[in-house]
Amino acid sequence: MKILAILTIFIVSIFAKEFTSIKYQGDIDVIGEFDRATLLKVCNIDYPPIYKFWRDDPTFPSSKIKTYIKNIKSYASSVGYFKAEVKAHTDDKTIFITIKKNQPINISTIKIDKNFANLFSMREGDRFRVKDFKSAKDGMSRYMKEVGFAKFILKTKAYVDLKSYKVDIDVDFSLGKLYSFGETTVDNTNANVSKELIKKKLKYKKGDLYDIRKLEDSYESLYKSGVFKDIEVTKKDTNSSDLPLHIKLVEGKSKEFRSSIGYDTEDGLQVGAGIWYNNFLGNFKRFGLEGRVSQRGYKVKNLFYNPELFLKSSFQNDISCEDWDYDTYEQELLTLRSTFGREFFGLKHYFGFLHENSRITSHSLEIKSGRYTINSLFYKLVIDKRDNFLNATKGWYYSLYLERALYDLSSDFDYLKQEHEFRYIKSSSKKLIHALKFRLGKVNKDVPLFKRFYSGGSMSNRGYEYRQVGKLDADGNPIGGNTMLNLSLESRYEVIPSVWVVGFIDSTRISTEIDKFNSKTFSSVGFGARYISVIGPIRVDIGFPMDDGGFSFHLGIGQVF
Repeated sequence: MKILAILTIFIVSIFAKEFTSIKYQGDIDVIGEFDRATLLKVCNIDYPPIYKFWRDDPTFPSSKIKTYIKNIKSYASSVGYFKAEVKAHTDDKTIFITIKKNQPINISTIKIDKNFANLFSMREGDRFRVKDFKSAKDGMSRYMKEVGFAKFILKTKAYVDLKSYKVDIDVDFSLGKLYSFGETTVDNTNANVSKELIKKKLKYKKGDLYDIRKLEDSYESLYKSGVFKDIEVTKKDTNSSDLPLHIKLVEGKSKEFRSSIGYDTEDGLQVGAGIWYNNFLGNFKRFGLEGRVSQRGYKVKNLFYNPELFLKSSFQNDISCEDWDYDTYEQELLTLRSTFGREFFGLKHYFGFLHENSRITSHSLEIKSGRYTINSLFYKLVIDKRDNFLNATKGWYYSLYLERALYDLSSDFDYLKQEHEFRYIKSSSKKLIHALKFRLGKVNKDVPLFKRFYSGGSMSNRGYEYRQVGKLDADGNPIGGNTMLNLSLESRYEVIPSVWVVGFIDSTRISTEIDKFNSKTFSSVGFGARYISVIGPIRVDIGFPMDDGGFSFHLGIGQVF
């Protein structure tokens, strides 16, 4: 019998027909729960990404048709269509799958204590979706962990009655007691880092009301140090309202080599490499050396960072050397920046000394070549409340930078430069995000071109090429401004997982005059796309100036916001 069964399977596999395409029809969406991308995912069908041109498109054996139908029916039930009908037929090359969703099943009753009903996101009369049911339960649990209830009982059940075609939900919920953070013990296995410094990276204090968000922020803070490969946070059993925690840390590789290759429309093709020591000489000190070469030139940078030099202040020293072509001029620049950081009133403040030695080679008859030395004091404040600095979906960001060059410091120029930048990101749904960015810059005296403000390009006014907003010299080269206002508005919509379409408006005022913000407004509109990859959002934008003709194309990595 076993031989006969094997022989039957072998014969069937020989004569099984393979199809080269699959099409869905009937109740399918352009964008939604039953769009083509979702249905392909449900059927475990994977087309290669467009950039993997060497991979062939999948084929579909006839033996898989029953599995496709079964998977789609199961998926339809999970989103509330228990009466969905799924059928298939074929021609020589294609499998056609027809879907009829029919009537959805709705929630009839929700049994829950009225004191907690507002915490459960589902409502009577809603279509029953498995993912919404799980989300309602997780959301309720999450809220309790954010407001001090580290331990509680939450039991949820959904009773599906296919005869009456309804769903009844039962939520059994009982609170425990409120907890506060207790004593935290640290086991930093093999890591040359003091326990005091580790505790300073924690985002909670003993006695604070228990909040799982503070635990998550603490975990992220420790992970970002680049020192630990394993971080384990456990709660200790206790009968008191103080919840003791134990953090176990295992050191990872302290030496890290990084390399990159990329292209954007501002700097062209570029390659980079660097080496970093994430726990250089212990206690979170860092040492790094990195370089980048592009079609515009090269940049080399050395960095040393000490998180606690003295009086609870951090110290960072940067030395960089570059030779970069900015269209109007070429700049050979040696920079030394020493930065002290200290937290006051819950905010991080940075201040220090900046030395810049430049050799400028002008590409314009209106601009002089020469050597310049600038010595200045600076101050920087950054407040970052975004949920993700690479691909933010909500939150806000503000930065202030002040730079004061002084003759008394043997500087060739004496000026005060200030820059303000504000960003706000808001999600109106999981698939729709709105963002705003405002930037203001000004100097109190006329400064050379390499210290002026510029706009135009993929990160500012996208209707124009790199630095092409504002006054140009006789050869069409940008000369920048001593004052600048830049405003950008953008909306992003996810059409399929990881792929977003974008619409934007950018507007700029830039002037060579001092404290003058009433110059001509340069505005542009445009659209683009984002692909959320493992290295960050890959960005394509096309901008159209509202007063001038033509368009500008921009390609880069990372969000504008």
